[in-house]
Amino acid sequence: MSPRFAFAALLLFPASLLALDWSTHGPKGGAVAQVAFSPSSPRVVYAAGGAGVFRSDDAGDTWRATGGFLNGVTQLAVDPTNADVVVATAGPNIYKSTDGGATWRDVTGAHPFLRPSALVVDPANHSTIYLGSRCGPFGFKTGASSVSAADLYSGNPFDGAGVYKSVDGGETWTGQSNGLGNRYFSLCVEELSLDPETPEHLFASPVYTDGGYSESYDGGATWTRASAYVPGLVVADHPLLTLTRYGVTSLSGFGQFLRSADGGVSWHTVATAGVPPTPYRDLKTDPATGRLFLATDDGVFRSGDSGDTWIDAGAPRIPTARVVVDRAAGYVFAANALGLLRAPVTLGAWQQLALDDPSTNVRTVVSDTHDPSTIYSLISDYQNSSAPFAQHGRVFVSHDGGNAWQLLREIDFVNFGSIAVVDGAGDLYVSGGDGFWRYSPATQEWTLRAKPPSATFAADPHRGGYLYAYDIYVNYFASGYAVSSNGGETWQSLKAPLADGVASIVVDPVQPSTVYAGGSGGLARSTDSGMTWSLLTTDDTQLLAIAPSNRSRLYRSGYTNPSHSQGMGVFRSDDGGTSWTQLQFADPFGGVLAIVVDPGDAQSLWVASGPGIVSHSTDGGATWQDTALPVPALDLAIAADGSRLHAATQTFGVWDAPIPHARRRAAH
Repeated sequence: MSPRFAFAALLLFPASLLALDWSTHGPKGGAVAQVAFSPSSPRVVYAAGGAGVFRSDDAGDTWRATGGFLNGVTQLAVDPTNADVVVATAGPNIYKSTDGGATWRDVTGAHPFLRPSALVVDPANHSTIYLGSRCGPFGFKTGASSVSAADLYSGNPFDGAGVYKSVDGGETWTGQSNGLGNRYFSLCVEELSLDPETPEHLFASPVYTDGGYSESYDGGATWTRASAYVPGLVVADHPLLTLTRYGVTSLSGFGQFLRSADGGVSWHTVATAGVPPTPYRDLKTDPATGRLFLATDDGVFRSGDSGDTWIDAGAPRIPTARVVVDRAAGYVFAANALGLLRAPVTLGAWQQLALDDPSTNVRTVVSDTHDPSTIYSLISDYQNSSAPFAQHGRVFVSHDGGNAWQLLREIDFVNFGSIAVVDGAGDLYVSGGDGFWRYSPATQEWTLRAKPPSATFAADPHRGGYLYAYDIYVNYFASGYAVSSNGGETWQSLKAPLADGVASIVVDPVQPSTVYAGGSGGLARSTDSGMTWSLLTTDDTQLLAIAPSNRSRLYRSGYTNPSHSQGMGVFRSDDGGTSWTQLQFADPFGGVLAIVVDPGDAQSLWVASGPGIVSHSTDGGATWQDTALPVPALDLAIAADGSRLHAATQTFGVWDAPIPHARRRAAH
């Protein structure tokens, strides 16, 4: 990607365009969800993930982006007879390229509710492709039923679920779910595979096992309930033993390794000695030796005795989504939470391959409160709720305003509530499933503090080590709210500021003993460092920003009516939160993601909203301008001196833009 951009974008607001000089320089590297190649051209390798599709023509030595507009790719399949024909899924859509990724066409057709879980090509007939589609996340019924026009858009979880088949190389698709829809949850296809030696024999695994595992002997035309576990995730054959099959499934708690001695008619579970209890993700056979490679959430393992015993293959012990054996090119490839790895088939050292892919899903960006050139970003490799590394994350730092980035730490189980915050001493705090950590830039050391599993934190910008934690699930703190004065080493659990839970906490940038807490129950203020609270308003408050140059000027976002049916609005207070005025801020897409205020101008604020558009107001929210950020933003931060604006984006790293001094005012 070119390092500098100056784009014009569609305006959300009837105001002039403020096209900032946006640029991005990283961070680079991200999780890779898929790796695939065509036996017809084994040195052509494709990799895909959040940043799109990448292609190598030299077995991984060099790469180029070929995904075009695609990002968040979850499934990828290459024609076994033509390496230039590729089918991919991104979101609910299916895309096809016939020119090696130079161009892509949407071939979804009349299936707008797809949630792809698998994409499988018939190795004997490259024109036949199968797609598995899972159910939605909303309240499940007790069984699948026909979808009426009334609930077509009502969040029916069974909309689009099942198995789809294409017999023309992905150009058109038809449903193949006969026998799945009359059993509880069997339509919710989480896994789909086929026997490579008898491709019309298919296997499917549901989201829940109420309806049992399923198999089809006629290419998906009809499905029946299997008598036991089936290898719904993948089936691998043996190059010499004609009737031997191997397979895995991961929908029975931890992964199950299966073996068949009768061509896949019957299967039995085999204990995987040497593999820790963990979900399994992929299985491949070396076509020359019959050696097995197993991708798991704990790395890659290999077996030379048909799966009875396994040893660590030497790859990093992190979630690994795919493993492929490219025997003709001489390599094994592994797609994992760090990116794409390659090792010789003879199993030498693993090599990290440089795709030059920008990090995706940058959830948080924060500015150092003391050093305007230092910013941090927290990245969650989330793609979908069933991705093997959906909750893996990384923390990066830049000491030159975003021009160069350094990886600080890998974080396990990063979720939407996890954040990175900087306190008054310049220490960084990060919460994740593996604990709550403090990073000292002075010593470059990480210190494990507590382990609150769901808490989010706010830090005092003046007092080092003074932290506020709020836990929406009340899993760790008795009331869901606690205060620490020693950097999280110990916590004092206190009465929650709001009865309905806390969505955000903000510390007064001038007076550290003053703290605000917002949530669906309103906005509360404390003047004694969060010990006691008084309610300022009962109006919904999701985000809050305080003007550093005028602490009486507050901006907040919240739903404009109790039923949340009219979207979110932006409000301003000129008296410290006692009274509020709704601003003329259009939010047609439902959601205010971030609000930041210029540290030297209380009238100048920046808002990320809706699909990630960043808007600016120079008059306290009376009028707005679109800043023409070319990619969706998830979060915003402003340098301590107000010189630069930073945007965390969903698709292409962290973007930065200088704030023209001519547009800044004197402090109000």
